[in-house]
Amino acid sequence: MNFGVLSSTSIIGFIAMGILFVRYAMLSNVPWWGKLIMLVLFTGIGFLPQLGRYEFEDFWGRAYPVICNIISFTYMTAIILMTITLLRDAVWIILYLCGVAPSPMDITVVLRVNLVTVAVAVVMGAYALYAGLRTPAVRVVTVTSPKITAEYTVAALPDLHFQRTMSPRRVQKIVDKTNAQNPNAVILLGDTIDDALERITTHMALLQNLSAPDGVYFVTGNHETYSGYDASVAALKNLGFTFLENSGVSLRSDIYLGGFPDIHSSRRSGHRYDMAKTFADATPGQFRLLASHTPGSFRENAFDFEIAGHTHGGQIIPIIFLMYLHAPYLAGEYDLDGGARLYVSRGISQGGPQMRLFAPTEITIIKLTPQIKE
Repeated sequence: MNFGVLSSTSIIGFIAMGILFVRYAMLSNVPWWGKLIMLVLFTGIGFLPQLGRYEFEDFWGRAYPVICNIISFTYMTAIILMTITLLRDAVWIILYLCGVAPSPMDITVVLRVNLVTVAVAVVMGAYALYAGLRTPAVRVVTVTSPKITAEYTVAALPDLHFQRTMSPRRVQKIVDKTNAQNPNAVILLGDTIDDALERITTHMALLQNLSAPDGVYFVTGNHETYSGYDASVAALKNLGFTFLENSGVSLRSDIYLGGFPDIHSSRRSGHRYDMAKTFADATPGQFRLLASHTPGSFRENAFDFEIAGHTHGGQIIPIIFLMYLHAPYLAGEYDLDGGARLYVSRGISQGGPQMRLFAPTEITIIKLTPQIKE
């Protein structure tokens, strides 16, 4: 597991735990020994992500996946607690200054409010863990165009994030649910592989059960680069899937599917996107569907509809709030220049804590339909 990422996570955690210690221990009537216990507790929570490193897998043994989920739940519940505590206090201070709420420094009131806040955070954390581990719901996106002559269904599977802690049973449920939609074609939108290939052989074998008459296609995401670009591509090709790297294929005489490498990891992977090359073989009048891991509005919009993932819809608070501030395309449908459209899927899984809050996972089904003339 990436030590740099875990180190950054722990640094963020220690800052968050410091905020919680001040609000829940220092600004309270807890006795000194209680403050000491809370200091040890919050410090331990800040350090927790380090215990989920792959280096500890042998130590935890068969319980490792469960331990990782416990770590994720405990750590992220504390982060959620910090977030809602800061929001609560901001509102509380405003109401106090307006004369409609007691002082946020009133120890008796703070104790009661803190207990309620902790309970809310625990409930939110428990639901977030459930939402991150459950089988994704099917999200149908209907796209109409005069270029399309008959209905055509594409199943898009972004951000599978196969890693050793992911249950193979969940993979099988995702495959079965996708096949049940009877797609004409399936496209894997990157971040499919998120671990050493020898640790996810079962997951890959189950993925091979995807069924679509016009084939299964894939593009790369940033995590394929981290896991080894060439090896990841070769592994997916060995499943019989078609790689789209600045290339495309006519799914039907009226529909062309193009795909290219992840735009954000191109410097590291050495594989840059080329829009012109991607659609070089498309014929005039074909509906052009672009598969891109990271959503973007490209100057050379040579497509009609783009399907992307990568963002996880923000995944969980407080990340979701930060992404709303700087991510131009977070989740859902967007209009692009030149009349093109974009749909950003919230994805199927996640590479960090296996938790989702206000950003549910989804299997995205694109229904390409003819535009009815009035």
